[in-house]
Amino acid sequence: MPPNLEQLFLSHNQIQGTLPTSVENLAYLRKFSIDSNRLFGELPDFSIPFPNLQSLNLSNQKQDNSTGLTGLIPESLSNLPFLSTLNLAGNSLTDTIPPVFGNLAQLKVLDLS
Repeated sequence: MPPNLEQLFLSHNQIQGTLPTSVENLAYLRKFSIDSNRLFGELPDFSIPFPNLQSLNLSNQKQDNSTGLTGLIPESLSNLPFLSTLNLAGNSLTDTIPPVFGNLAQLKVLDLS
């Protein structure tokens, strides 16, 4: 992918499988949306490959027989200082909102429904 990519939209593409634990470093990526696919497994650390991320949409992975994304909401998301929108709705995530999310000063939208 082009290293200067700022927006990546992969919604509604019937993508199946797990999110990779290590992805290529896209330091300029600000918006990443891969909602409404069939991803499953735990959430990786997005703060290292995408340090400037402002919007992350991983919603609606729980479709057909897929459980969607599972496990805990990772505290590492609090290492994204510019994050203003986080949508994890429509998955099977467990536990509570990590207390360190209180440090996300730019966060305006948080959807965990």
